[in-house]
Amino acid sequence: SLWVVPYGHHTYIAKRVPRVLAEPGTVAMTTKLPWTIMLLIVVAAYFAGRLMRNRLPTNPIRATLFVLWLLAPFFLTYLVLRDPDFDMGHVFSTDLPIFLVYAVGGAALLSWLTRPSTGETGRIVAVLILVAGFCTFLTPMRQVVRLDMLLLATFALAAPTFAGGPQARRRYIFGWLGILGVMSWLITSINTPSTVTVPGGFFIGGFSITLFIAFIALVISFPLGIALALARTSSMPIFRQLATGFIEIVRGIPLITVLIFFSIMVPLFLPRGMHLGEVAAVAIGYVLFSSAYLAENVRGGLQSITRGQHEAAEAVGMTTAQKTVFIVLPQALRVSIPPLVGHCIGVFKETSLLAIIGVFDLLYIGRIVIPGQTEFMGSTRENLLFVSVIYWIFAYQMSKASQRLERRTGLGER
Repeated sequence: SLWVVPYGHHTYIAKRVPRVLAEPGTVAMTTKLPWTIMLLIVVAAYFAGRLMRNRLPTNPIRATLFVLWLLAPFFLTYLVLRDPDFDMGHVFSTDLPIFLVYAVGGAALLSWLTRPSTGETGRIVAVLILVAGFCTFLTPMRQVVRLDMLLLATFALAAPTFAGGPQARRRYIFGWLGILGVMSWLITSINTPSTVTVPGGFFIGGFSITLFIAFIALVISFPLGIALALARTSSMPIFRQLATGFIEIVRGIPLITVLIFFSIMVPLFLPRGMHLGEVAAVAIGYVLFSSAYLAENVRGGLQSITRGQHEAAEAVGMTTAQKTVFIVLPQALRVSIPPLVGHCIGVFKETSLLAIIGVFDLLYIGRIVIPGQTEFMGSTRENLLFVSVIYWIFAYQMSKASQRLERRTGLGER
């Protein structure tokens, strides 16, 4: 319809008094061509996927698509929309050497830690790396060095769980290299100045920021919620009490209070020279709030696992970590699919609270920005109806995806 329907040809003129010149006809070629190309790519990808679905191995393709799906929001947000102005001299002289040191050194270390013969010595080394990672925050150094050290400590602590033969060790090392590369690229992109000039404090808005906050909240709160659920069901009192206290405190506070606290109060307590953007602040609030509720959903799944499963895992010689990762968690997450999807739908809809604290999300655009323009005065009801339809479409699709996942995993079958 962009090529046929006369929506109007709008041109922005910045001479003397900036204004928008509206002319009859179809939209500009700079709008029609990119959207047409994207549509053709989507259609071609759909038919190519259907053609190759039965000709390629399922598991590698599924894993590749999942990784690409997970990276797509970060790629689109921080590389395409933000368009960072990379200083290639700085990248090759500083960022790339840091990555190579951690990649090579970390791969060699993890290759040793994942050997079954390493034993308790590997755990001691992993704890020392974790202590060194925390100590990096006490001295001035580049942020990427600190985060890479914490990532290496995490992989080192988990190495005994994934210890095994050469193939298992190679997969673990490739996982380390992939996650390290993505995180290093993401940190470099965020710390690089953007070429996009916008009047607000963030380079995206509207529906983009709604999806961005929802995605960040769900992706980060999922592992955090699992960790809280495991801590709350742990036999160690200190972890159980800390997790219980965090969950009960966060669940007892309204979400809007959490968002206002992180948006207004938290920046007041930051040290001099440290700045926390409003979008980053509310994203942290969403992550913490979501993780508390998600932990309770996962805890219900953990408690549904019978004692016989634990005894069977211990009988074959599994450690506590291996029993949790390979036996308990897969069954607990399978049982928790319905409440987890309901939680995801709730998190997506709760992003509408961003409008209350002034973030230019989808609801704020439809309720405040568009009706405030002369051409669209009095269109609030139509805008809110359109926003409601968008929220319903995404919530409905998540619900249908949950039903397909339940059928594939056999949940509810007897």
